[in-house]
Amino acid sequence: NAMTVSGPGSTIDAASNVILGLNDLINRLSIESVLDLPCGDFHWMQKVNLDQVQYLGADIVSDLIKTNQKQFAKNHLRFTTLDVIGDSLPKADLMISRDCFVHFSYRDIFSAMQNILDSEVDFLLTTTFTQSRLNYDIVTGDWRPVNLERPPFNFPKPLLLILENVNQDHKRSFRGKALALWKIAELRNSLKL
Repeated sequence: NAMTVSGPGSTIDAASNVILGLNDLINRLSIESVLDLPCGDFHWMQKVNLDQVQYLGADIVSDLIKTNQKQFAKNHLRFTTLDVIGDSLPKADLMISRDCFVHFSYRDIFSAMQNILDSEVDFLLTTTFTQSRLNYDIVTGDWRPVNLERPPFNFPKPLLLILENVNQDHKRSFRGKALALWKIAELRNSLKL
C-alpha cells in the first residue's frame, strides 16, 4: 500500500473501528500514557486523539523509528527502538500491541508476555481472533490468527473488545479479529507462564 509501509491492516480504512474504539477507551479509562509496541509507521495511529496522552511509539525496526521521529515527534509524541521480548518496557497506563503476536512463535509470544507481565504497564490492548478455535505454532515472521483465550495461552475473558474492520478478501482468516483489553494485574494472577 502506498499510504503505509506497515501492511494492509495499517490503512486508515482498515483501522477505522480501532481509531474510534481507542479514542473511547482512552477517555473512559482516563489513560495518560501509552506504549505502542510495535508502532509501525504510525500511519493510522496519528488519527487517534493523543493530545492529552504521553505517547511512546516503539518498534524493532530502527529506520521506521527514525522516520517517525522526524515526521511526528512532538512534546507528547516520542518514538524509540524497543524489542518487546528482550528490552525492559517503560511504565505506561496502556500498552497497545496490535498485529504483533500473529507473527510470533509460541515461544516468542510467551517470552513477550513474560516481559509485559514483568513491566509497569497497567493495561494490555492486543490483537486476538475471537472465532479461531485452534491455535497453531509458526516460525516467528510468518502469520496466523491467534485466539489468546484458547490453549496454549488461556487468557481470561477480556474486559472489552474493539472489533476490527474485515476486508472482504480476508473474511475467513480474519473472522473475529479484535483488539482485546486485559488488566495486567489480572493476567499476572491467572496466567501460568
